[in-house]
Amino acid sequence: MADWLRENFYTPNGRAFDEYSVPWVTAPQGPCWAYDNPQFNAYWLQWAARMFKTNFGLATLMRRMDVDPADLMFATPDETNCKQVFSRWWKMIGNCPRIRGEAPIERYQAKTHIRLKRSQCYGAWPRGKSRLADKSIPAGHANEIDKWEQQTTSTEGDPLPRFLKRGAEYPDRKFVMESTPGTKGKSRVEAGRLQSTNHSYHVPCPHCGTFQDIVFTRVHWDKLPNGKSDRELARRTAHYVCVKCEAAIDDTHRADMINRGVWVPFGCEVDHDRAADARDYPPDDASWLRGEPAHNGNQYGSKISVFYAVFHGWGQIADDFLAKKD
Repeated sequence: MADWLRENFYTPNGRAFDEYSVPWVTAPQGPCWAYDNPQFNAYWLQWAARMFKTNFGLATLMRRMDVDPADLMFATPDETNCKQVFSRWWKMIGNCPRIRGEAPIERYQAKTHIRLKRSQCYGAWPRGKSRLADKSIPAGHANEIDKWEQQTTSTEGDPLPRFLKRGAEYPDRKFVMESTPGTKGKSRVEAGRLQSTNHSYHVPCPHCGTFQDIVFTRVHWDKLPNGKSDRELARRTAHYVCVKCEAAIDDTHRADMINRGVWVPFGCEVDHDRAADARDYPPDDASWLRGEPAHNGNQYGSKISVFYAVFHGWGQIADDFLAKKD
């Protein structure tokens, strides 16, 4: 999956996959590794906005169209969103060297249905009952599932289980469920992630090499003499404090440390020395992990916040917090 992304994924405006900007996508034990792993058939991505989660789901379907054509499904909160995504997706397909020759000319490109020469993808949404029914598919992508609404008059229950049943006939099915999180305790994607491998993204301190996940409580900034925070001062002085050596990590370190990150399943720890070279190991070499995953079934899950966005500095994180706090 990682190799396919590097060679064949292009944005709607023709930009090639930028691994430097989204290194968590291809990182060790990340979603690409998991998608290649026959152990998993369900993938829960609780990722912040603009972190490549929708593009990753679309890329998995495009790769399937390329290497193993089949009937597929993309499900999203409503028809309007489906049309918006498909409008971009047709352009992505047109830029993909492997499958662009299978696409019809623009005038025959449907707004909620992708039909290529060897495969097709149905667009679906919860309020379109027939859209989530009577389809048998080996792979699917459920987009922004925390925004899915269930009709109060519906007798069919939560639409997400109905979507997942579309793959019941395929033991090797691959279903990606992704969303920014909704209300805590009521979030579909959070509930799915918590019952999965529940991977978190750990990055190394540039000073001592200790791998750690980025948490807001370690973001520090200078305050005014009266002890209060000022947004401008916070933007200029914000930095991260390593959980181990307590050294200050500034924005000049961010891109490199995030690009050296690894995914760690819940229940495991990192061998800090070996993890430093984990990206050079074969994909299935997890010798840099210590322990066994707490949940090691057929469901993979991961969580990543905007704190990991390569070009989103500590000052921006502090400023965003203070703006919302005020």
